Amino acid sequence: GIRVVKKSDEVARGLSGANRLVGMVSIILIAILLLVSIFLIHSTIATGITVRRPEIAIMRLLGATDSFIWAPFIIEGMVIGFIGALLPLLVLFLTYGKIISYISNHFVLFSQGMSFLSTGEIFAVLLPVSLFVGVGIGLIGSFITVRRYLKV
Repeated sequence: GIRVVKKSDEVARGLSGANRLVGMVSIILIAILLLVSIFLIHSTIATGITVRRPEIAIMRLLGATDSFIWAPFIIEGMVIGFIGALLPLLVLFLTYGKIISYISNHFVLFSQGMSFLSTGEIFAVLLPVSLFVGVGIGLIGSFITVRRYLKV
């Protein structure tokens, strides 16, 4: 049998604290990346609005509705968000299998205790969620910009 069990509350608290720290840092990084994404979409749409000012003025003189003027910029932001989400997914799709085989071959500890999901299982969830988030970020960034630069 077992003669002695060493239990360390300090180690358990330390690991729990490290887990919380990693979680908080992850949340902060995600928030920063989200803000950077919105800023980049904002800058792109603002540049497009600035370049198209004469056309927008002509459209207003001809009686175009605000939604008719806003729509191309909103769609452009959503397309930018879609492409921004699709490119990393494509890179991940092409490299996921290679990364898993590398980890399995070089880090035997990981491969013994864990089983990795297949590419199909990962992308069944990751693809729709990522594309939805990308389009949502594009929509939010372009909507904020359009409201700010195309005052009605």
